[in-house]
Amino acid sequence: MGDGGANEFQQPVIEVRNGATLSNCIIGAKEGFKAADGVHCEGSCTLKNVWHEKVGEDAVTFLGTNPKNVYIIEGGGAINANGKVVQFNGAGTAKINNFYVCNF
Repeated sequence: MGDGGANEFQQPVIEVRNGATLSNCIIGAKEGFKAADGVHCEGSCTLKNVWHEKVGEDAVTFLGTNPKNVYIIEGGGAINANGKVVQFNGAGTAKINNFYVCNF
């Protein structure tokens, strides 16, 4: 699905629509395969206890265009990233609490 690189605009593993929540999820890559882009939030979203075992372009991208959007990451984490873990391409406010990052 992904090439493991930092090229922008790769397809995400999961798209989270405006107002939705993704919780208790592990996103990984099969042994020997490269990581894909992780989660794209298309507007206000909550990511709760979402873990990324390998990070391609980035683990999470915020993309909404409304300045009233609120993006929340609560818990979870990312390991084995070659670059950025969270990318903010949208408008609004990001709140990140208790998110673990290792090996980047």
